[in-house]
Amino acid sequence: MQRSRLFLFSFFLFISASHITGQVIYNSLPMDSELVARDLKTNMGTITIAGEVLKTKTTPDSIAVKLFRDSKLIETQYRDLHYSGDTASFNFALQIPAELHEYSVSVYLISHRAEWQDTTIKAIVAGDVYLIEGQSNALATMRDSGSANGNKSEFIRTFALPDTSVQGLMHHLVWYQGEGDGSVKENGHVGQWGLRLGRLLVDNMKIPVALFNGAFGGTPISYYSCPGDYKKNLKSNYARVYYRLKATGLEKNVRAVIWSQGESDAESGNSSVNYKNIFIVLQKAWQEDYPGIEKTYIFQTSVGNSGISVNSLLAVAEGQRQMDVENKDIEIIPTYALKSDKGGLHFVYKGGYEEFGNRLYPLIARDLYNIKSDKEIDAPMINNAYLSDTNVLVLVESTNSLQEHTVANGVANASIDTSIILKNKIITRLYKRPPKNTGACLPYRNPLLVFTNSNNIEILSFYNYPIIDSVSAIRNGLKKHISVGLCHRLFHKGTSLFVKMSGTHYLEFFNTREQRTKWVKFSGRHYTLNTISWAKDCYSIHVYDDELNLLGTTELLVQ
Repeated sequence: MQRSRLFLFSFFLFISASHITGQVIYNSLPMDSELVARDLKTNMGTITIAGEVLKTKTTPDSIAVKLFRDSKLIETQYRDLHYSGDTASFNFALQIPAELHEYSVSVYLISHRAEWQDTTIKAIVAGDVYLIEGQSNALATMRDSGSANGNKSEFIRTFALPDTSVQGLMHHLVWYQGEGDGSVKENGHVGQWGLRLGRLLVDNMKIPVALFNGAFGGTPISYYSCPGDYKKNLKSNYARVYYRLKATGLEKNVRAVIWSQGESDAESGNSSVNYKNIFIVLQKAWQEDYPGIEKTYIFQTSVGNSGISVNSLLAVAEGQRQMDVENKDIEIIPTYALKSDKGGLHFVYKGGYEEFGNRLYPLIARDLYNIKSDKEIDAPMINNAYLSDTNVLVLVESTNSLQEHTVANGVANASIDTSIILKNKIITRLYKRPPKNTGACLPYRNPLLVFTNSNNIEILSFYNYPIIDSVSAIRNGLKKHISVGLCHRLFHKGTSLFVKMSGTHYLEFFNTREQRTKWVKFSGRHYTLNTISWAKDCYSIHVYDDELNLLGTTELLVQ
């Protein structure tokens, strides 16, 4: 036990350890392929080189640092050395812009104008820092084939690995180029959608990025909580991620945390409220340790065909949705309409993890880089739910450009018969009135009804959303608004149906076997029926307003 404690303590010495070459002790020295944080106001990053030169038989009288941009010398700085005893201290601060170019530094010792090289550090860049956390959909390894590594770039970097073991972490304390398809033990792993996001940022912002992925599969939200001893003990996930950022000096420069987790909590039956409370505590810890955080982005847990209870998955997703509503610094992104793998819990790259990155990028561009999109990049959010008739449920969303992509759905214990879209409203007629105190929920699988905005982003999942019963009030405001002229013998002629109210209306036709034969939408006060191809029968016609409130019924005989 004592040896273990000493071993762990020695790990933390790495953060402030000196780097010793033959004649120089470096207290601050970048690593090969390191990313230094850029100043958001100046767009410049600082390379700091500091330490002490030792007196030897050949005692240097000065020290120089040469800065190279893509192998071309652009700057040389000199410092005279003033010895105190056997050492002389020095300090350099070199500024480099955040751009798609690599910098190298070489340190030279000089004695009587003769110089010799002490060390060279290559491929340094300046840029922005992001933290990815969560379980397997944050780790985002390759599923069912489909590689993300076409997005690889020398300007997407990461430090160490998202390894769960202390030894695994400490054996890989170097900078890597970001890689997307591997695992927690893959050098440079940032995840498939992490790599996609990185490439979009590099290509569009023209600056390098560092992505720190701390995710691990099959873990509940409590796995990521901040323990009291995280600065002294590396056994927790929180401690290992903090250590990686602290070791690189980037803990104050994390611009956003990106979160994808919840399946394990759904499997264990965690509630919306409890999930939300745990996350808010975790977010506060991040904000204290990483004070540069401007936003937290959450990929909403999908309702996939994974064998986990749909209601349990929706409960976690609802907790995440509520966090977005209650916290201005949280943004949420739906995932349930994206392409899952064969197991239903994870995603393939094309149509899946690639879309994670594609949906996340414009939000970050808007929030952190002040670049607006001409598309709808926010997912539609439910704002209201009410019954406008006995079996008609109206869901009010935050976008006026709703679109429907497939059919069939379910709401609590009441299945949907018909659904229509009216600007920002999803109007659904149920087969039966839902029980009292029933909440609305969306989506349901097998099959899945997908409502999206104009950018094909589906509405956010919600669960047990309160339904207001407005039936009595709405009915009291409605009167008989229908007047129909009928012809009992219709051959090559039609007949007109007249409605006293203007606006959008729906007609529903049933034959004598109570089978629905036609569903018509029209605008205005009348609709002409062309019955040439109709079978002989007596048809019942139901007339509805734009929220599927029944205005009246009549009959039509076709002979």
